[in-house]
Amino acid sequence: MKSIKLCVLSLFAIAFLCAPNSCLAGLMDNPRVAVVHFANKAADHSISIHDGMLEDLRSIAEIDIMNASDFQYVDRAELKRILDEMQLQRSGLVDPATISKLGKFLGAEYLVLGTVTSVSRDRGKYKSHVTLRMVAVETAAVALSGRGTGAASNLNDSLEKATEDALDGKRGILTMLRGRRR
Repeated sequence: MKSIKLCVLSLFAIAFLCAPNSCLAGLMDNPRVAVVHFANKAADHSISIHDGMLEDLRSIAEIDIMNASDFQYVDRAELKRILDEMQLQRSGLVDPATISKLGKFLGAEYLVLGTVTSVSRDRGKYKSHVTLRMVAVETAAVALSGRGTGAASNLNDSLEKATEDALDGKRGILTMLRGRRR
């Protein structure tokens, strides 16, 4: 009886240890990826981040992911057409049902969602923090998450540096993905 309990507990332990990697399994096979949205969740509203800046950050993420040989990228024109059709430019992109629906329309396996988490200004220098989440379409589980920080004398450069850092920096999603493939 003790050996059966030990065997069952061992199986649960193995399943638990392997579960986080099941979401990453598809990331190892050059999946189809789309960058769909950047949101501004920064608490300091005295620093204005307009939609054009968020679109620029999305473009930076899109270009870096497109240039990474790790992924097949979903075409931007196709993405815009589907987003317009579904009227999701501003709301609902983080809802699991919506992520699954959007990903299926795109034929994407993973969607990248970006968030400006904070922006501050001190002594004429802006400091920005950006988070990127790569979400599995089928399960809406976060497969990878990256954080980036950027500092510069103007807001755009600070946000761009933070986005690049969230992609390719020490805690970036592309850096983490490459590290897991070794």
